[in-house]
Order: sequence, then C-alpha cells, then structure tokens
Amino acid sequence: MKNYLVVIEETGTGYSAYCPDLEGCVSTGATRSEVEHNMREAI
Repeated sequence: MKNYLVVIEETGTGYSAYCPDLEGCVSTGATRSEVEHNMREAI
C-alpha cells in the first residue's frame, strides 16, 4: 500500500482534508476521526 500526505484543517463546522498528491481528492467530516475515515475511503 502506498502512503500519501493528507492535510487536515479544522473548520467552523468540523474538519476538511485533502491530499496534495491526488488531484481532487478531498473530504470533510464532523470530527477528526470521521474525516480521517472518509479520506481513507477517498484515496
């Protein structure tokens, strides 16, 4: 399995994340755990 850098940012309503190496690969979540899970699925 390949590893990718994921940038997670806190927002006013939860968290957002993106992967600079994969164009268009973004996700959101109400909690940090949720956005991490969503990013794994997106990747």
